Amino acid sequence: ARRNEAAAARGHWIQAQKSITNDVTVGANPNFLSAWASAHVLLGEPDAARPAIEQLAAMGYHTPDFAALLAGTDMAHLMAAAAKGCGGGAAVSPVTGGIR
Repeated sequence: ARRNEAAAARGHWIQAQKSITNDVTVGANPNFLSAWASAHVLLGEPDAARPAIEQLAAMGYHTPDFAALLAGTDMAHLMAAAAKGCGGGAAVSPVTGGIR
């Protein structure tokens, strides 16, 4: 996207999202969750990314790349807000929104 190849970048983000959707529904692997949430953020779908970001915050997940992505898209507040309210409850599937 930074190289003015927005269409190609969007295609890669969609492919990444589709590739890991099944893995995201199965468990709470933070690497899959962050990649899935990142794809949604980059596609301009913050509402779809929100449950995964909240779950990552509840896990205490933090990487410089993910933090930079959220900060670069004005979504860092989601991690901060979720971290304040995290409590150790059951994991929520970011795809279905149900308790897993």
